[in-house]
Amino acid sequence: MDTRLITKIIMVVARTICRTIHYWRCRSFLRRLDDFKYDVKDLRQQYSTKGVYKKAVGSFPFYIKKVLVNDDSERTIAIKIGDCMIKYSFDKIRKYLDVIDVPLTETTINENVAIALAKATTQNHHVASIINLNREERDGQERKSSS
Repeated sequence: MDTRLITKIIMVVARTICRTIHYWRCRSFLRRLDDFKYDVKDLRQQYSTKGVYKKAVGSFPFYIKKVLVNDDSERTIAIKIGDCMIKYSFDKIRKYLDVIDVPLTETTINENVAIALAKATTQNHHVASIINLNREERDGQERKSSS
């Protein structure tokens, strides 16, 4: 089945909005985590004839929003607008991981080890107790006691 003009317009607008969200959320200088995925499809392309399409999708309203997955690891939402389906998901685990933009080199590893050792040394360092031995008094006491 051919894609209608209104569906093409909705798909172009949806792709533009999703691409903008993806750029600002995943590719901007503020945040470089790839935790947003999207897919924009024409529902008419999945069915071979118009009758099958009308039977499967004809009873749905023009706009539907449904949460498909909402758990600790991701949130996936599907939106149907006309004959267009927009499916997007947010990965919740990615924001908790430590992401390093710069590749690790030996100098950065050595610097990190030196910083960690310095912190551990300053936290665990105790002032040494000094025993003051006055040899003169001790010798004098020993002499007195021996004489």
